[in-house]
Amino acid sequence: MTSEDLDQAVEIIRDRIDKFGVREPVVTKQGSDQISVQLAGEFDQARAARLVGKTAQLEFYDLEGDLVPPTIGSGGIVLPVEDLFGLLSPLQARAETGTPSQWFAFDKDNALLGGPAPTEAGLPDVVDGDLPADAKILAVLQDRIVITCTSESAVVCPGGTGIGFTPAPGATYYYLFEFQPLDAEQPIPEMTGEDLERRGTCSDIINGSSSC
Repeated sequence: MTSEDLDQAVEIIRDRIDKFGVREPVVTKQGSDQISVQLAGEFDQARAARLVGKTAQLEFYDLEGDLVPPTIGSGGIVLPVEDLFGLLSPLQARAETGTPSQWFAFDKDNALLGGPAPTEAGLPDVVDGDLPADAKILAVLQDRIVITCTSESAVVCPGGTGIGFTPAPGATYYYLFEFQPLDAEQPIPEMTGEDLERRGTCSDIINGSSSC
């Protein structure tokens, strides 16, 4: 591990913790091969380890082929949704069958508290504090997955006419995709980060050149 690798790991861990709303985290290099993480007010070491150890997943979906209603309409028109509670509520009866792919928590006014979490028990890890007693818990179907697009994560979000639209500042758009990663013949997502080589991967650029 090089010093640059360690610097990058520090930034990744700090960014990961920031997304969970932990106040004033201290993430520093310690020696040549260690990273020290201090979380103010967090005394549960197991929970702290889960926060730091969460790994980002790189997945590739076919936008037109994998989107499902109500986030895709007739003729393949992409229809982003801003009301996640409204998107998931009609699915709850069906979500009781199988193992949900994701879990989200909402407050009494249907505002999003946190999510997604891979399990219902994992929701406290993605919510800033304990879940309130009147929290509403909604699941995503076993064969579906929610993907988001925001101004913080993308310049253009799928939807509208042409290649997409510019997301409004602070807005989050939700899309419902098929999800069958264990299907041997037709897996969805069609590709993950495990299918890419760490070095030597190239991406085509519009002007014909490529970057590696």
